[in-house]
Amino acid sequence: MVLYQTYTCIISVLSVVKKWVDRHYYDFENDIMREKLNNFINEIKNSDYSIVADQLRNFIAQNV
Repeated sequence: MVLYQTYTCIISVLSVVKKWVDRHYYDFENDIMREKLNNFINEIKNSDYSIVADQLRNFIAQNV
């Protein structure tokens, strides 16, 4: 049960980040913010959620 809740929480956070990038892309035109976002994605990539991290990175590449 705890594992499912953790998974759900992580997916929810990634969904919010994706919506943030989609709706407020101009926040990431700043190099510092883009670097922080990339660092976050790299941390996710090094976990069990690498597929989601790749999807998020592709989404950002297409929209920012």
